[in-house]
Amino acid sequence: MACGQQQDEALSIQQELLKQEQIQSHLEEFVFQAEKLVVECSKNDTDIPPSSRYFVLMGVLGKIRSEGIGTPIIRGRENKSAFEKVVKKTQALTQQLESDPEVQEAIEWAESERKRIESERQKAGQERQRTIKKLRQKLAALQGELVSIKTMDVVRERWGKIDALLGAKLAPWQKTAVQIAGGTVFLFTFYPPLGMLIWCWFQAKKQTEVQNRDRVAQISKINSRIASLIEGDDE
Repeated sequence: MACGQQQDEALSIQQELLKQEQIQSHLEEFVFQAEKLVVECSKNDTDIPPSSRYFVLMGVLGKIRSEGIGTPIIRGRENKSAFEKVVKKTQALTQQLESDPEVQEAIEWAESERKRIESERQKAGQERQRTIKKLRQKLAALQGELVSIKTMDVVRERWGKIDALLGAKLAPWQKTAVQIAGGTVFLFTFYPPLGMLIWCWFQAKKQTEVQNRDRVAQISKINSRIASLIEGDDE
């Protein structure tokens, strides 16, 4: 058992080392590609427009910030030095490009687009909230319309039918005699009334489900719709 545990630990260590090697390989490739990009964007005769160069370089800096790339996680002095140099060159080149009229115009356009998209996102979010509010109001109304049929409701219903049947078939004195006899059975025996109550309980449950079927289906659809809207609002 100890041998198996040691093997698991060794495998875990190997996997972690492999993961670290993959990360370092990814970082080295990133720095290498960034160096090539900076060299290309620094050329005076490059075919890449100034605005495109600016946004591509800003993308590099953005990736470094968002992924937390820095010298502490880069191994080797040469790799650390190369990373620091490429960051400084990228920052210097973007500052230089910011003085270009074409770049300034592109920055203004990008900012206006960002504001437009943010405004549309806020409007869409507000509309979702209004829709959710209406759906919840409808949901509350449907839940208030749900019926709950009690066992005693069924008992009274059955007794009413029996009473009506006795009144139609028997003379008043005969009806009274049957009622007395039935009452005596209910008073002095246990299983017949218990069986009737169980049957009435099942009937009450069945009738409740039948009468609420359409409302329950609507409630389920509304809940699904609300959940999808909330998910969309979180994105």
